[in-house]
Amino acid sequence: MVLEDIRAIKSKRKKADLTQKKLAREAGVSQSLIAKLESGKAEASYTKVKRILEAIDKANKKEEKKAEDVMSKSIVKASPDEKIKEVTAKMKKYEISQLPVFSGSKQVGSITETAIITKMEENKDIHNKLVKDIMGDPLPTVSKETSISSLLPLLKEIGAVLIMDKGRLAGIVTKADVI
Repeated sequence: MVLEDIRAIKSKRKKADLTQKKLAREAGVSQSLIAKLESGKAEASYTKVKRILEAIDKANKKEEKKAEDVMSKSIVKASPDEKIKEVTAKMKKYEISQLPVFSGSKQVGSITETAIITKMEENKDIHNKLVKDIMGDPLPTVSKETSISSLLPLLKEIGAVLIMDKGRLAGIVTKADVI
């Protein structure tokens, strides 16, 4: 155990919005031990300090939202054989900038406004082209238990993440859902 961790118990406890009494209960130690550790007047075994720090981490994770807390259960999808004009109509109707592309129940790609505009620069008349001709990689998938902080790097890079529950599609999280 790093000495810095012991010295940081008080600030970590306060950040997790825990009282000494509640932390003691969660860690299975006495409240007086917490008080003595925080004031530097006592030493504790590695096991007790580890339990205290784990209780603080657990409290922090309880408060963090999960993907299932912010996901949209209604998923607008595209099919590989759909025409671009149909997909752009969906994007306008639902005010979304990207769609996962599914063939049956399997995700095979994604289609974005950016991909469509890029193709428009190359070829003015793309509206009758098929999604499969310009779709990109499939959206990443994560469990519904995934923390929002874990989703942020994916959303920053890709913009949308599909949420799975026991191997089944449960929802979608986009940038707009977390801001």
